[in-house]
Amino acid sequence: MSEQAEGEAQVPDGTAVWRRVPNWPHWIVFDENLGRMRPSSLAFEDNRDGTAMSAFLEGHGNSVEDVLRGHEGYALASVAAGLVRSKGLKIIHDPLDGLPAHVEVRGTKTKQIKSALAKMAEWVVPPAESAI
Repeated sequence: MSEQAEGEAQVPDGTAVWRRVPNWPHWIVFDENLGRMRPSSLAFEDNRDGTAMSAFLEGHGNSVEDVLRGHEGYALASVAAGLVRSKGLKIIHDPLDGLPAHVEVRGTKTKQIKSALAKMAEWVVPPAESAI
């Protein structure tokens, strides 16, 4: 493994990194090549305020219900930590009040990187029927 950045989460490659995905048009798409609904690349961008992409580590102190509390109508997607790191991104611990599993995913997210993450994502909580 490469040298770790300060605060970088030391989690196995198979650990799920959860990302909340709003059930809004353009955030969830049907991928004809995969034959299924998946998050769009929009789901893997940094925040509009310039802060890094917010995510959560499965099994690190928060349940699915905790992560989605206050975000009714959101789906929850998952990608493996190893995939995130293979794209040159860093997973940095950033616990929030009541959400110890919160992390930031830092690094440059090119169109190709966002697309790869979106195509590899699996649903933990699938999108609402209204989003399909």
